[in-house]
Amino acid sequence: MLPPAHDWSTGKKGTFGVADYAVFGGMLSASLAIGVYYAFRGRNKANDEFLLGGRSLTWFPASMSLLASYVSAILVLGAPSEAYYHSIQWLVICGGQISLPIVAIVFLPLYYELQLTSVYEYLELRYNSRWIRSVAGGMFVIQMLLYEAVVIYAPALALSSVFDFPLWISVITVGLIASVYTAIGGMKAVVWTDVMQLTILTVGLVAVILKGVVDFGGFGEIWRVAVDHDRAGPGAFTFGYRPFQRHTISNIVLGGIVNKMSQYAATQTTVQRYGSMKSLYHAYMSIFMVVPIFIILHTLTMITGLVLFATYEGCDPLAAGLITKRDQILPFYVMDRLSSIPGLPGLFVACIFSGALRSELTGGGDVGGRVRSHTQLCPPCPTTQAWLTKLLALSYGFLGMGLAFLADNIGGILQGGTAVTTSVAGPLLAVFVMAFFIPFSNSKV
Repeated sequence: MLPPAHDWSTGKKGTFGVADYAVFGGMLSASLAIGVYYAFRGRNKANDEFLLGGRSLTWFPASMSLLASYVSAILVLGAPSEAYYHSIQWLVICGGQISLPIVAIVFLPLYYELQLTSVYEYLELRYNSRWIRSVAGGMFVIQMLLYEAVVIYAPALALSSVFDFPLWISVITVGLIASVYTAIGGMKAVVWTDVMQLTILTVGLVAVILKGVVDFGGFGEIWRVAVDHDRAGPGAFTFGYRPFQRHTISNIVLGGIVNKMSQYAATQTTVQRYGSMKSLYHAYMSIFMVVPIFIILHTLTMITGLVLFATYEGCDPLAAGLITKRDQILPFYVMDRLSSIPGLPGLFVACIFSGALRSELTGGGDVGGRVRSHTQLCPPCPTTQAWLTKLLALSYGFLGMGLAFLADNIGGILQGGTAVTTSVAGPLLAVFVMAFFIPFSNSKV
């Protein structure tokens, strides 16, 4: 354990300096500027332009956005907390990436050639049933509303631990900015903001790791402490398939395979991005490049958790009453150990805060696809469709903000985020697998 960097006995939380406020405001301003730019660029008035970016994106930003759609603040706050309080066993979730080549080979070509605005249009075409499309799309909307509640809650939790803001003020602030931003910006704004935010989040994690390595004189001591307390090494892993145990390697890998298959083959979030790319080659590359970036990012979060554990080993801030939630351990470390570097705490908190901007277009995308299909009986007005989609996306964001107040009861944000996505992921994936591989299945089945 390292000696305390600050005297926390007074109960006061860390404070931001001028540089931190400048970086914090600058980061949010840059994110909002991207949305405003695409809102007033003049080409964001049609529904396809708003939802699919004019089908002109290349693989690099799309790949970063595909990954960022399921990362946000949940992974950045939850995964280090998982490693700190349990172990790095969660890292084996990377094994679930073996399902992505299957998605690229089997599902992607058909989706891209159909040029769908909503992936659930495929179910309607396949089964000739509006009912099936409505049920599947409704399940997805419910899933994303619950997930979005956790996504909004996570940065609000970080803000409340750093700024001494009441949690409800943080939730409303995050929700309002995210809702308005997504409603005006459209797909291109979300994708390019994803690129910026994911890059800086990665830099933030690296900064935490480098700080720990410098403090301990190398990574060896951090690893030794982790192995001695079963946070790493052989004692960190549990083998066998035990459905009712919190985590085993088999449980995590199997769940990761099903979850990733569902995320990248059967959800509006990803298929909408496939359709936004300029060619099938770029769509292929966007999936394959997710794998190495996913592994790198998850590895960084686990190492970050080990740095936190080595730093506070024997004096847990949660047990000492310095924080109230396990997921506050990383923001606490940033304010405790990195506040001496001007601007770095501000950058870190801004990245977590702005992570909530990513999730809101996804639910609005499916709703927008339905709006489009319902207007096919008469000559559609692209501008009207786009404005209606924006209004629905805004309303969707406000509803997710309201649900965020319930996320305080989920225990941990990584656990909560996983629970709300996988509860729908399995059934939705089953419907699409049946549609692709069982030709004699019909709408009744």
